[in-house]
Amino acid sequence: YVNGAKLHILLNNLADAVAPLSLVVPTSGMQAITLRRFGRNADFTPYFTESAIGSLDGLQIEGRESIALEISYSGEPTEKLRLDEVPYYADVQQQVFSGSRTFNLVVPEYQSARRATLRIGLGRSSGLDPHLLVSFNGTALRVPFEDCAERLDNGTEYGSIKLIHVPLDLLQSNNTVEVAFPDNGYGGIGAVVLRAEIDRPVPGAVYAVNCAGSQHIAGDGTVYQADNPAYYTTSSTGTDSVSDFGGTTEDALYKNERYAANFSYSIPVENGDYEVTLHMAENWFNTSGSRIFNVAVEGVNVISGLDIYAVAGRANAYDQTFSASVSDGLLDISFSRTVNNAKINAIKAVKQVPPQSSAVYSEWANRFNLPGNESALGLDPDGDGLDNETEFICGTDPLDGRGLPACSGSVGADDFSVSFTSVPDRLYTVETTENLQSGWSDFTNGIPGTGGIISVDDPLLISNRFYRIKVQVE
Repeated sequence: YVNGAKLHILLNNLADAVAPLSLVVPTSGMQAITLRRFGRNADFTPYFTESAIGSLDGLQIEGRESIALEISYSGEPTEKLRLDEVPYYADVQQQVFSGSRTFNLVVPEYQSARRATLRIGLGRSSGLDPHLLVSFNGTALRVPFEDCAERLDNGTEYGSIKLIHVPLDLLQSNNTVEVAFPDNGYGGIGAVVLRAEIDRPVPGAVYAVNCAGSQHIAGDGTVYQADNPAYYTTSSTGTDSVSDFGGTTEDALYKNERYAANFSYSIPVENGDYEVTLHMAENWFNTSGSRIFNVAVEGVNVISGLDIYAVAGRANAYDQTFSASVSDGLLDISFSRTVNNAKINAIKAVKQVPPQSSAVYSEWANRFNLPGNESALGLDPDGDGLDNETEFICGTDPLDGRGLPACSGSVGADDFSVSFTSVPDRLYTVETTENLQSGWSDFTNGIPGTGGIISVDDPLLISNRFYRIKVQVE
């Protein structure tokens, strides 16, 4: 997971054998990698190590070991995908039976799942077969057996949680899970739970295509995909002899064009509202009236009678941006000619997601007779250096320059206590560092605000340790 400018990777090896790791992570802007290992020695005493490493090459995880990687970057990584792990519980729990039993699972968002794992709590008397037979919608699943199974039997009973991978093509809205004991004897099932990683829309997600061209990464970080035949209808392509286009530094977006009398693009996107930018340049004609065309986005005519040369001249960037709403998973853009051929050079669509706190902010602003719209977020009416957005997040008075966020620290006999004021509907994270040059680490994460004082105790009395409090709207 990503927290600010840090990428955290947690791995757990349940097997006895050493496992080599091949991790692919963003390398641009990478500054430091911290590796933490947690495990158990042969005499069952625990061990913990922490070290800085130069790269992930040759990394491996020992048997029965957990590792935590913290990778720091110069800037916050761009979010490409958001997964929400959602538990779906079977219709019955705590079942004792012999032979087999059927459980029912409803997964309404199954089509958005990227991964699914079945977790089944099992208990049987000592000496009975510890294996389990499981089928999902009639298909038998592979049920891994623990290397440490003998240690899960205390001489009276055996207990375990079976972790079972479920292929996504088996998922349906209504699912049946059949659980059976191989020896047809008695046993107990505590719970049957499917944990599915559901793909959620990413705020500000960008879909961009370099029409008739190869992949291009723009200066603002936008990745324009190479043109994909699955996106467009029958049309032709051309390449301009000009390499330096006016009005832009992104020449690669304007050098190639897709054109035809009539053609269209259907780009797969998440449903929602978008800001659509059409990148265009006149790549061929040197006179007005030589090319005139129309454009419709999601069935709405947004451009009529466009003559690029007349408004921008030859080989100059001409961009137009429009709003559109998508409800079928496809952003549809159609081009039709009036004179000669219609054309396009590149397309960019940015998903518009309103700030989750906009309604709450409006209510907060009204209490202080401040403008409730987002244009006032950057104003600082009390001149204390905190704008309205920061005052709202911190829960302080935007009209009182003395009403700053308060936090304090105190040294106890065996710990250091950090205390700070809190407000409801906020989450507070305490961060620490011993070196202000090397970045911050989470000490606690996601403490809900109470409306009172929150205190966090650090049992490590480390000299020269710094603390700070991060606040976010819940």
